[in-house]
Amino acid sequence: MVHSIDVAKIVVQEIGLGVDSIVAAMLHNVYYQDQNSKDIEARFGKSVTSILEGMAKINALGTDTVELHSENYRNLMMALAGDVRVILVKIADRLQVMRHLESQADSVITKISNETSHLYAPLAHRLGLYYINSKLLDLCLKYQNPDAFNTVDIRLKETDR
Repeated sequence: MVHSIDVAKIVVQEIGLGVDSIVAAMLHNVYYQDQNSKDIEARFGKSVTSILEGMAKINALGTDTVELHSENYRNLMMALAGDVRVILVKIADRLQVMRHLESQADSVITKISNETSHLYAPLAHRLGLYYINSKLLDLCLKYQNPDAFNTVDIRLKETDR
């Protein structure tokens, strides 16, 4: 539940999306488990259901070769989404995951960081979410190359003085 609330906060505060996207952010984990789109549509409307269905399609993509074919994956994600709000909520979801990745196993950290740097950060940039792109790339660096991240962090703190 905390994850969904955090994603909804990102959707509102950092991306600025509307009610349907907020509701989809709150329901995205429930939808993946239940996937009863008729009930969701009856309670929350076609727009919310459409966003959730688009996110489910994206989640079904295998990303084993994302490093080799990242542009193809990004294009496929955009095509599967149909509605840009699907991608925006998915980016919010990924930002929340990256902010809390330290508790995961090393293999999960590597997989998520690679997907983020090759798919989600470039999509955020392409959609004009430059701040979120920067945050995603910073978090990728933190997990992929901690020494470089710490060096940059120290230098940035020195310039703040």
